[in-house]
Amino acid sequence: MKFLIYAMVTSIFAAHGLFTLRLIALYRNKKYVVWFITGFFVATYLCTYGLVIAATSLVTYQPFYSETLKSCISLGESPLLPPVWYAPVAYETFLFSLTAYRAWRDAKIISGESAPFLVLFYRDGIIAFLVMTGARVWNIYIFLAEPGSSVYVGTMLLWAMNTVLTTRVYMNLVWLARGPVEVTGVFTSATIGQPNRPYGTIGAGSSMEMHTPVLARERMEAISRHRSLLAARD
Repeated sequence: MKFLIYAMVTSIFAAHGLFTLRLIALYRNKKYVVWFITGFFVATYLCTYGLVIAATSLVTYQPFYSETLKSCISLGESPLLPPVWYAPVAYETFLFSLTAYRAWRDAKIISGESAPFLVLFYRDGIIAFLVMTGARVWNIYIFLAEPGSSVYVGTMLLWAMNTVLTTRVYMNLVWLARGPVEVTGVFTSATIGQPNRPYGTIGAGSSMEMHTPVLARERMEAISRHRSLLAARD
């Protein structure tokens, strides 16, 4: 049982690490902000791990294997279990606040069409914050007001949602990072045009034009504008 709890906390710790790196990328030119974000992140999970270790050692009833859940569980309670969720909720609110502030500033100079990277970046952050914070508040309510048998429903659902959201963010970042390579590698084609001329000049009337499809060209231009705006902002 303890291994399961530590694995869940470590998984959520890794997910917060990914969101922290995304936020550091936005504030990379402000060293004091970066150091504060990093310190807050480390302090959050030192406190969380400490509370988890203390809470599991103070659980009233010993764990047992449940045939229904196919896992080792314990129906015991500890006064230190609800505070386990407090620090991560505070840290997620901190991440969301800084991300929302940067999004508000960037919205003044960058439109959605010219910056698909930032639009996806901020959208994933908002979705993750709303879902994960809602799940954590629900878990706090379960630990405070519901019987011990309800605890595992909330924690396992939180773990599953955390995995899905983290995977979504990572895959979107990989897709955007590889986008320019895909665009520049395969979208060149040739067309032959016949101008409206007399039959006597057929030999001189054929022309070949190398072109890039409209969607690919627009995407490359958007990426180029996005990079230039980021460089100008820095």
